[in-house]
Amino acid sequence: MSLLRILLAYLLLLVGAFSTYVCIFGAFQSLPEQQPAKYFMVIFGALLAAVSLTLAGFLNRRRNWCRSSGIALLAAAGLALLILVSDAAYQDKAQLPPMIALNDYTVGGPVITLVLILGGLLLWRGIKQNQGADNLHSN
Repeated sequence: MSLLRILLAYLLLLVGAFSTYVCIFGAFQSLPEQQPAKYFMVIFGALLAAVSLTLAGFLNRRRNWCRSSGIALLAAAGLALLILVSDAAYQDKAQLPPMIALNDYTVGGPVITLVLILGGLLLWRGIKQNQGADNLHSN
């Protein structure tokens, strides 16, 4: 595999992870004047993440693309959870005024749960696939 192809695949994984983060972050927004933009962010982020992770998978077809896509999804969900928890901690202390209300759990909860499940399944499949390849080479 050429170096350019590998770099492009990793760049697409980065775009996929960031798009997933934007999708999750947008799903938790709850300001009424941002509702149309919220659904646009969620749909656009999900579509861009799906396209970029799929293209990265095609470029990494000989490598373990399931594992790398799962790691990208889990990293995006972890960063989003970190920001959500820190935002909730600041809102409880009322030290900082909230710039964006991140408390729409009816949309955000299922979205982040779906991303965590999908990322975990991809990572698990990638690990199993890697173990199967190692067992095949050792025989």
